[in-house]
Amino acid sequence: MDPIDAAPAPDKPPCQWGRLLTDPGIALPKDMRIAMLWDQLADFEPQRHREAMLHCLLSISGWIGAHSAFWVGTVRVLDERQRGSDPLGGWRIGCIRLTHPETMNLPIRNDSGKTMYNKDPGDPTRAIVADAGRFRLYSMHSGFLDLERFRQTEHYEYFYRRPGITDRIWVVFPLNPDVESIFVFDTHTPGHVFTQQDLLLVGTAMRGMKWFHRQQLMAHGLGISHTPLTPAERKLLPELLSGDVEKAIAARVGLTQATVHQYATAIYRKLGVRGRTEFMALWLRTPRGRPAPRQRAR
Repeated sequence: MDPIDAAPAPDKPPCQWGRLLTDPGIALPKDMRIAMLWDQLADFEPQRHREAMLHCLLSISGWIGAHSAFWVGTVRVLDERQRGSDPLGGWRIGCIRLTHPETMNLPIRNDSGKTMYNKDPGDPTRAIVADAGRFRLYSMHSGFLDLERFRQTEHYEYFYRRPGITDRIWVVFPLNPDVESIFVFDTHTPGHVFTQQDLLLVGTAMRGMKWFHRQQLMAHGLGISHTPLTPAERKLLPELLSGDVEKAIAARVGLTQATVHQYATAIYRKLGVRGRTEFMALWLRTPRGRPAPRQRAR
C-alpha cells in the first residue's frame, strides 16, 4: 500500500460545457448537471485518469458546498476464515486521491503516542464494511450510525472534530465482491449539514458511472489484479496509455528502454493481458458507445 497520493491540478475540462458546471451563478436542472459531468469525464483521454478524478471530485464538491473530497479504492485481502477477527472485515485501502492533501494528516496518533485507525476504524467505517457488496449512500446525519455516541469517541475527536469536519457524505460503489470505489465529501463550515437533496444529487451522479469507477480502479491494478501496481508501475501506466512506443516513453521519463519494457511487462502480467494491444483495449471500452481513441503504437 502506497502513501496518500494527491492528484495533480487538471487542465481546463475538455468539454465545452465546463463553465456551466462550475459557475455558481448558473442554476442548472439536476439531471442536466449530472449528464454534463458524465460527458466531461468521458472526454478525458485514458492516460489522464488522475485529472479526470480530480475534476470529478471538484465538480461535485462545488454542487453541494463541500470543502474537500477524496476517493479511495479498497480491496478485500483476507479470506472468510480470517475476516471474523479483523476490525475492517478483511478490507484494506489500495489507493487514495485527494483534492486537498493537507486536510488528511495520516498516520494520526493519539495522546498516548499510539497510531489510530488500525485498531479502531471508527463507527462509520464499521457500518460501511458491514454493508459491503451493494451500492451505499450515507451522510453523518442520515441515521446510519448513532451520531451522539460517535461524537464521544476518540476516533471522532482525531479524525473529525480536530480537522473541523462538520458533515461527511460517503458514496460506495462495489465493482465486484472484493473491490469497491468510495467517494467522500466533507464540509468544514460550522453548522452546515448536507441535505437530502445533496445526497440524492451525489448518489445519482455516482450510481451511473460504473465505467468511471472501473477505470480508476484499473489504473491501480485493482479490480482485475490480485497485486496492486507499484509506484513505479503506476507512474508508467499513463505513458503506456499514450500509445507511444517504448523508446519514446523511455526518453520522456528518463529511463532506459529495457527498464520501461520490464515495467510494462510487469503491468501486463498483473492486469492479465498479453501485450500493449490488449492493455489498451481495457481502457478503450468507453461509455455510451463512443468511438475509442486511435492507438498510435502496439
